[in-house]
Amino acid sequence: MKKRIYALAVVMTILVTVVTYDTPNKNSVHLKLDFVPASIENLQDNSELIILGNVYGSPEIIDEVGTKFYVSEVNVNEIVQGNLESKTINVLQTFSEEDPILTKDGQVLLFLEKYNGFLSSDNNTYVCKGLGYGQYIINNNSAHAALSIDSDNVVSKNSSSGLAADDLISYLKSRNR
Repeated sequence: MKKRIYALAVVMTILVTVVTYDTPNKNSVHLKLDFVPASIENLQDNSELIILGNVYGSPEIIDEVGTKFYVSEVNVNEIVQGNLESKTINVLQTFSEEDPILTKDGQVLLFLEKYNGFLSSDNNTYVCKGLGYGQYIINNNSAHAALSIDSDNVVSKNSSSGLAADDLISYLKSRNR
């Protein structure tokens, strides 16, 4: 029991701390992020794995101590940075405004770190670095950040100005450590 409580505390500390509930929608949680990238380079430098992939199927839902988590299976099309032996990974997400759930059949560019906790014993489970900041949705070769920060430090969903996905991936590969 102590091990389970400790693991839950570690998960919540690493992923996020629940700060407040959104008044209009009590089902949505706001989270305090432990990492907000200053730039795409900063995001890359702090990610152990970057992949281009397709979300397969609907996510599995885990309800743990009143907090919902989603596990999505992602088929890896290309490894941009890091090492991976498997062609599929699981992406663990917290149901929140700051961690938009991956869309079934969507193409994504993900900046990831390995998940190590009790919610999944699968060795191929990852979380997006900086939650939504580490998630780019690819549509017609345009990459849109799931979360972005404007010049006034205002967080918004699905940035309207997309980057050419091929150019972004080439740039990230050119910077590979």
